Amino acid sequence: MLSIGLCTRFGVLIKGLMVFMLIGTLLTGCARNNAANEPMPPRENAGSRTENPDFKKAAKLLKERNFAECEAVLKKVLENEPGHEEAMIMLGEVYTRTGRLDNAMTELEKVIKQDPRSEYAFIGAGEVEMARGNPDGAEGYFRKALKIKPDLEAGYYCLGKIYFQRGRLDEAMEFYNGAVKINPESDAAWQGIALTALEKGDLPLAEKASLEAVRFSQGQESPLITQAEVLVREKKFDGAEEALKKAGEIAPGSSAVIFAMGQLAQAKGDVDGAVKFYRAALGKDPAYADAYRELAVIEEGRGNFREAVIYLKKIEDKEAGPEFKYRLARLLALEGEEKEAEAYLKDAVSKDESLRAKAGNDPAFLPYRQKQWYNNLIGNR
Repeated sequence: MLSIGLCTRFGVLIKGLMVFMLIGTLLTGCARNNAANEPMPPRENAGSRTENPDFKKAAKLLKERNFAECEAVLKKVLENEPGHEEAMIMLGEVYTRTGRLDNAMTELEKVIKQDPRSEYAFIGAGEVEMARGNPDGAEGYFRKALKIKPDLEAGYYCLGKIYFQRGRLDEAMEFYNGAVKINPESDAAWQGIALTALEKGDLPLAEKASLEAVRFSQGQESPLITQAEVLVREKKFDGAEEALKKAGEIAPGSSAVIFAMGQLAQAKGDVDGAVKFYRAALGKDPAYADAYRELAVIEEGRGNFREAVIYLKKIEDKEAGPEFKYRLARLLALEGEEKEAEAYLKDAVSKDESLRAKAGNDPAFLPYRQKQWYNNLIGNR
């Protein structure tokens, strides 16, 4: 899948509107876990302090992904106005998007202590938990935000992300539709609908929703990437290329756009071209998880199991699920790394019993049928 890369994009504050972007993955799968590239619904102005010119400058820098300067400006704001809630939340977002998750949570907890009804502080804390690979903890924060403000667009959107990543597509669609009901012009929620429809195989709805996302996007590249994903699935490659060209003009050098070009090349059968794009995306963002995943798939298909393992181990800290551990186990087994394969398989089946049967029918493990560890983990089948 093409990645919009899943939930963060802090946007600009324009006359009382702060576009607050948070992490996600996502997608993962949806493995959309690339914090710098995912959208977030708008947040209404919480008070006159958001008119602070330095705060506006910080919002602009964050939209441009200039995290270092944005952080410096936000710290200046907080030095002059300690307790500036919006600046503290945005600083938490900067920390989240640059991988400093403990710093992010510390900043957001300060806001919650200062204002226990700050719904966006809870949204931010949920995004930190998403980045930590703890969707259950994230869901708790998102639901607290909705309890504070039941018509909170961001709450519905973020819960949609969680259920999308869990593969519970009907529930994800309900939450995304809930966000659109609150704000019919939510480009982030329309993207969620498009991607969920794509997973469900409803291409007409996916195309319609992606067009709505682009229409309401206010010049952001992420909806164009989503539109390209839909067009690729429909094999409308020229349209996908045009959408990505526009996205690249909006965000030159964007790792998400480069990655999406790799997905387009792969769909067209140009695997070598795809590899070049994925490596270029990693050159821009060495933590781009989806690029490692796709490179692992390609190397596995080529029979280069060791290279596939190397790529997957780059993102192992982001993937706690048993299926991921199982995949590493089978690749290591194919490579002949018996001890490591055993350890990963043991970890996988301890978390998901159904993987015992799967391993028993997997040719990757057949050479080890006479081994004691195989019989202990899988048994004779």
